[in-house]
Amino acid sequence: MKLYSPSITGSLDADITGGTFSVTRGNTPLLYMSSLGNLGVGNNSPQRSLDVAGDVAANTYYGDGSQLTGIGSAAFPYTGSARISGSVVINGTLAATEKSFIIDHQTKPGQKLVYGVLEGPEHAVYCRGRVNNDIIELPEDWTWLIEELSITVQLTPIGHFQSIYVGEVKNNKVYLKCEDHIDCYYFIQGTRKDINKLQIIQ
Repeated sequence: MKLYSPSITGSLDADITGGTFSVTRGNTPLLYMSSLGNLGVGNNSPQRSLDVAGDVAANTYYGDGSQLTGIGSAAFPYTGSARISGSVVINGTLAATEKSFIIDHQTKPGQKLVYGVLEGPEHAVYCRGRVNNDIIELPEDWTWLIEELSITVQLTPIGHFQSIYVGEVKNNKVYLKCEDHIDCYYFIQGTRKDINKLQIIQ
């Protein structure tokens, strides 16, 4: 199918069952899709990259994406950098050579703060805080999220030496033992049980 008009002033919906779909301006392709899928194009003046919200809605796409452009999409596999403004939800596995977050620096205008993501041989979570009694209540979601036998606890006495130690971990609580009044920081980690164990050699 070929559109000869240099602009789309209404709306166009196409259910592609094979072949290709393209939107062009003269000989310049604006959007090209080579695959089975649904494409909707709303009111829009032609431009090289249809990346304005509402311009293009690709509801279903099958293929490797090698000929898909517009709506901020890129060919797969993709080499380079991509910037997404909004949220991304992945129902599966995300893997990367390097993972970090980047935000605007609050005390150095025009600069960014970049923090790397901690790495380890497991899918784990943590909680931390301060306690001045002999029981640490773990987050409620740990009852179904964390393997209890994987829980480890680090304690740092505050103010003075305390012979403090972990008595047991039971019923989503950490029970502490000490001959003195307890006042300490804690850092607790545990391995997730809601997903498969991480295979570190693949």
